[in-house]
Amino acid sequence: MKKQKKFFRKDKNKSQKKSKEQETAKIEDSTDSNPIKKPVKKMTKNKKIAMIIGIIITAVLIILSVVLGIFLVQKENKAKQAVVMQQARIKVPEGYFKKVSVDYTFLKKMKALKLTPKTDLYADINATQAQLESEVDAILKDMKTLDFNTIIIDTKYDDKVIFKNELVESTPVDLLSILIEKAKAQNISVQAIYNVTGLKTTAGSKLDSHLPYENKEMIFDVATHLAKTYPLDSILIDSYYSKKDTNSYHEFMRYGGIGNYDQWLLDNALATIDGVSQAIKAIQNKMAVGLVVDSVWANKADNEKGLNTKAEFTALKSGFADTKAILESKCIDYINIKATTSIEDPNVSYTNVVTWWNELCKQTQNPFYVTHSGEKANQNLPGWNGYGQLAKQVSAATKLNPQYYGSAFTGYKSLMANMETSTQDLLKYYKDEYSENDLFQNLTLSLPKKTQFVTYEEAVQFRGKFDPNHDVILNGEKVKPSEKGGFSVWVNLEVGVNKIVMEHKGEKQTFTIERQVIPIKSVSPTKAMKVAGGSTIEINVMAYKGAKVTATLGGKTITLAEGGAGEDNEVDSTYRNFQGSITVGAAKNKEQNIGAISVKGTFKMYSKTLTGSTITIDKIPDDVDPDAATGKVLPHAVVTQRYANTYPYLTTPGYPQAILYQLPSGTQDIVESVNGDFVNLRSGKTVKRGAVSIQDIAFEGNNAITAMTAGVEGGDTVIRATMSWKAPFSILPNPYPTDPSQTKNYSFSSNQIILLFDYTTVIDKNAIAAVTNNITSSPLFSGASFERVFNQSRRIFQYKLTLNLSKAGSYYGCHATYEGNTLVLRFNNPASGGSLAGITIAIDPGHGGNDNGTMAGQDTVEKTVNLIMAEKVKAELQALGANVIMTRTGDSNPSLDQRVLTAHNNQVDMMISCHHNSAGSNASANGVETYFNAPFSQPLAQHVQARLGQHLYNRGFKCSVPNYNFVVTREKQFPSILIEYGYLSNPEEEQKILDPTHQDNMAKATAQGVLDYYNALR
Repeated sequence: MKKQKKFFRKDKNKSQKKSKEQETAKIEDSTDSNPIKKPVKKMTKNKKIAMIIGIIITAVLIILSVVLGIFLVQKENKAKQAVVMQQARIKVPEGYFKKVSVDYTFLKKMKALKLTPKTDLYADINATQAQLESEVDAILKDMKTLDFNTIIIDTKYDDKVIFKNELVESTPVDLLSILIEKAKAQNISVQAIYNVTGLKTTAGSKLDSHLPYENKEMIFDVATHLAKTYPLDSILIDSYYSKKDTNSYHEFMRYGGIGNYDQWLLDNALATIDGVSQAIKAIQNKMAVGLVVDSVWANKADNEKGLNTKAEFTALKSGFADTKAILESKCIDYINIKATTSIEDPNVSYTNVVTWWNELCKQTQNPFYVTHSGEKANQNLPGWNGYGQLAKQVSAATKLNPQYYGSAFTGYKSLMANMETSTQDLLKYYKDEYSENDLFQNLTLSLPKKTQFVTYEEAVQFRGKFDPNHDVILNGEKVKPSEKGGFSVWVNLEVGVNKIVMEHKGEKQTFTIERQVIPIKSVSPTKAMKVAGGSTIEINVMAYKGAKVTATLGGKTITLAEGGAGEDNEVDSTYRNFQGSITVGAAKNKEQNIGAISVKGTFKMYSKTLTGSTITIDKIPDDVDPDAATGKVLPHAVVTQRYANTYPYLTTPGYPQAILYQLPSGTQDIVESVNGDFVNLRSGKTVKRGAVSIQDIAFEGNNAITAMTAGVEGGDTVIRATMSWKAPFSILPNPYPTDPSQTKNYSFSSNQIILLFDYTTVIDKNAIAAVTNNITSSPLFSGASFERVFNQSRRIFQYKLTLNLSKAGSYYGCHATYEGNTLVLRFNNPASGGSLAGITIAIDPGHGGNDNGTMAGQDTVEKTVNLIMAEKVKAELQALGANVIMTRTGDSNPSLDQRVLTAHNNQVDMMISCHHNSAGSNASANGVETYFNAPFSQPLAQHVQARLGQHLYNRGFKCSVPNYNFVVTREKQFPSILIEYGYLSNPEEEQKILDPTHQDNMAKATAQGVLDYYNALR
């Protein structure tokens, strides 16, 4: 035991230590002198174990002592914190509050004006009662204008209250009494905001929730007085935030200073609010007590349960008030969210705020209302868009039913000023005069696609949607909408950089558009050509509208004439087809290279030069005499397409002529010469190289027609002619203009159809009799005659068959095919019996697929409107008995040649192409127009146009050559027209075009026009 004491008690004095050493020395002296026995003893194993155990026991005792101390301190701290909470509570009978259910009716559909003394009214502390009554009267009058039903008044005026009280200083006039009396007289609810700190007592001190209980008890007493004296609908608690300062820390230490100082501050805020609520309930047990809360309880970055915001001030971290816990504690009945930010705020979005609080209120079963910053919405501050902002916020909150009960608005004077129509928009929304779609509709543009770009067009189209409650301003001028919520406007561009600004609801979009001009884009022909002497070279140039274009070849310079947009069915285009022709010199004994075509285009200060084909005049060709060439193997052109367009001899035109009939597949003729992409035939016709196959064939000499028949087959008059070989031929109405577009008020009136069979020297007399005797059975023809003629210029024989029309102008086209060596000519008969029975009509909806055509005002493209109209026309024609073929039924884009081929394959009697027009920047262009190409299609265009013109401004019918050589109008097998059903570039007309009733009327007019056409010519 002595040794153990030595181990644990190292604090013995030196004398004790010395006596032990002396004792040890005595022991050593008494030991045996044997060297094995040493005077110093070693520590045994058991002693070591005992020592370790002792150390462990000592450590455990120390730890237990520390834990016990902490426990006792925490217990004492919790007890003192309980004292803080207890001192904040008003003693009421147990179960008192459970017996009373709060009536929230006054909150339902609340539209409140939140007033702040000194800011909104009572600006002068020395104002008399009469003056304040006058102010209140004015406010209540404005309340009627706003159709608001509640006033929320802040009862604090600097460090005073606006009601009479003996504990705190009051303003000279009891404003609260005036406000309640006058508001109640007009059935307007009144809520009061009670600020629990910052008020000056009559003793000269300031009320502060952190000060001793006596001070806090005064806070409760003032609340009691307010609830007892003034007939309010509700009292809201505000200014309850805790703060770290000397006073609060002193109070914390007064209760022991033990525990977490931050938590003590949070508990103090809860205790104060709970105490004020109980003080009010003790007097007015049915009164709903609310709490004014700032937008953000905590950012998610600081607390995982917080809001997805980046607020600088949060209740939990900055104000040391756990507003979430306060709501969950059930000490208050509802909350008033101070929404000081906008929906568009990037850091604290209004929508995020109300959504988060709504979810919390769902859990606690508490209602809430929102106080909106009316003054911000009416000043268009950064982050705010005043137009419709308040209405948008109310809309966002309304979607959060059932917890959302209503809204209050600050900024009384700003609200009445109605800057940027924010207040007006709010009131319209409350009256259901402002739709949700319009409210959240900002300016959205479908055209142009970019805000900065380069264009070669003279105008740019702006098309889009907007909120119809607010104007769209373009470069300072109001845009006239084409429909509700839609607009389409063209802006002319100056050459160079153009700045265009669009404004709507306070937002601006700036466009920087540079207009450049390329005078000429392309020239044709471009391939090197060897041409026959005397050939006419047609030159086509796509050049800027209004440009001056010249072409030079072989020393000759010509000015090209401006035409239309070409063959692709586009009526309006910035670039036009410029056309002219140069005839080369005569052939000589050797080839002559006369150089390349040079084209120069000039527009204002811009000019450009392009080079086309290099032209070589071929040497004088060997003469081919049909009589002498029989049996010789010569190059022949054999038609491989369904039909090969024919052109004037020795020309290189861009488009077929309207009067020349095509050659059907299988037709063959001797190749006389080749002009680049064109092949000149011995019969005096010119065809495109791509429409034929050039083959070496033995020439069969002059042709003979060995048999012919004529008669009616189904809906056609059919003539069959069996020949020695598939020779070329011509079909030509007579008389027939060379260019109907140049004849004013042209009206097709041919009374004969002339057929010329090339190379034909003999027709069997029985064949002639078969035709002349049977042709009168046709409703088309009244007689026929034959005549052999000699073509002096081509030095070939031809047989001429003249078919007399029963009525002048009653020609409907002819389908031609070779069946073996038999030429079959199917002349379309007219409809009969006042219907369209037996008639087959091809309807062609223009554009489609990746070709949109022009745009319509509701982001509907032309291709869609074309298809809608085509389907309606189809239905109307079918109702009259017609068989209808569609070139497309969905959103596809067959080529122009494919569309025509569909008509040929079905041997239609007529083709109608449906389109809608555009005049670019000319928004006033209007009306319907019908185009034709072949002269015999003119009567159809005339009758259809007359009917359509009854429903839309009548622009008249017009021949599509030379300006527009549309592919779908230039066939000779049937009458064909292209209808432009109106101008989508005209906003007013566009509305009609998109109206289903108008579409129905135009479709019926189209079908009736077709019926008129047949009735007039029958």
